[in-house]
Amino acid sequence: MRHLPAFPITHIGFSVHYARRFLDIPGVGFNMFQKTLACRSGARLIRDAHADSRTVFVWTVNSEHWMEWSIRAGVDGVITDDPKLFLEVCDRWEDDVDAAGGKTPAQRGSPLRKLLWQADLAAVYAVSTLAFVIFWMAGRFKMPPPPIKVRKVLHA
Repeated sequence: MRHLPAFPITHIGFSVHYARRFLDIPGVGFNMFQKTLACRSGARLIRDAHADSRTVFVWTVNSEHWMEWSIRAGVDGVITDDPKLFLEVCDRWEDDVDAAGGKTPAQRGSPLRKLLWQADLAAVYAVSTLAFVIFWMAGRFKMPPPPIKVRKVLHA
């Protein structure tokens, strides 16, 4: 944040437990491996991040089932290798909600079209990730290691 204040800072990771550490740092968003969020602790991370106006993006979502899961979970962005399929899933989702007489996700404040990452947004995150790697390799940014619990083993 000190070196690139105009760039969004995002934790990119696999561990929900480790990602929760970044809830204490103001303004940090989340970019998580999607399947790690498919549990209670993942749903709690999404809820807590949104309660603090933070973004949660998921990657790499290529199957229809997981695309639908992402919409239901209310994530802010989906990274996929098949944007055409994702748009088709969004269209079906909106049609199903409309047919049921409910509000569309867009009416509830979660526009499905914005879930699909466009190339320009992906480029911004790629640049900020690259900047992080450069600073990390230069030793200017040190990440605390994850907590390790060690069990003592007594020898007789």
